[in-house]
Amino acid sequence: MARGEEWRIQEQLAALLDRWLDPATTWWTAVDTVCPSAFVGMLRRRRGVKAGTPDVLVCHRGKLIGIEIKTRKGRPSESQEAARERLLAAGADWWLARSPRAGMEALRRAGVAFRTIPAPPGAVAFGLPAAATWEPPNLEPWEEPTRECRAVVRRRAPAEPRGIAQYRVLFAGPDGLRGGDAGARKPQRRRAA
Repeated sequence: MARGEEWRIQEQLAALLDRWLDPATTWWTAVDTVCPSAFVGMLRRRRGVKAGTPDVLVCHRGKLIGIEIKTRKGRPSESQEAARERLLAAGADWWLARSPRAGMEALRRAGVAFRTIPAPPGAVAFGLPAAATWEPPNLEPWEEPTRECRAVVRRRAPAEPRGIAQYRVLFAGPDGLRGGDAGARKPQRRRAA
């Protein structure tokens, strides 16, 4: 579900970028890093594809800007955070966007100039503006683009060897405590009534 939602956001952002970015000063591309198999992933790594590359790369007047797209509750992975650190160290810009409007606002904050689209002839006669310009949106607080990210730490608990749970039950102390705590607390005796 989340991946489909991210792709929908990316499709909408792509349409906005095609419309508002000036091809004379700006170039952009989307990056598809989803691997259909481990074998394809290995081939990509051999060719130099880096894990964690942002979803959208924009080059504006010589400056590289990466936009990582996430859903409302999505978080960048550890590889995406590592790629962010490497991009920032190399002088690039990196943004986290949770909507197409947030992606456009991130580019505006990064200094990207959007083009003005002239209206068709006769538009002024019908009360339409002479040209269309992109206006910064009013974003919801969750939607604000950010340069920060917190990696989701995906640490699994170490798996116990088979039979350990049974072992613990067999060798529990008389008071039910196990391991080094066995016998540390005396069982309370019931008083005879």
